[in-house]
Amino acid sequence: MRYPLVPLVNELTFPLLFFWFCLPFVMLLIIAIIWLQVLLNEGNDCCFSTRPSTVSTNALNYILTSKTRHITKSLHTSIFTE
Repeated sequence: MRYPLVPLVNELTFPLLFFWFCLPFVMLLIIAIIWLQVLLNEGNDCCFSTRPSTVSTNALNYILTSKTRHITKSLHTSIFTE
């Protein structure tokens, strides 16, 4: 059998062949991840919650009220000390 004049895999064709070889495995991996996420979230009402969590809301309220108190206190002391 004679060898081909141009080799099938060289520095120009390797990236293209590698991409087409790996593409089915990447697609299967993505499908498996989505499927597992759907299976794990079956008991929940919604996969993606649009409500903020109460912990982050409470933390944000605490930060805002403490900063507001600090600003109000500094304004109060600066107004009455002058």
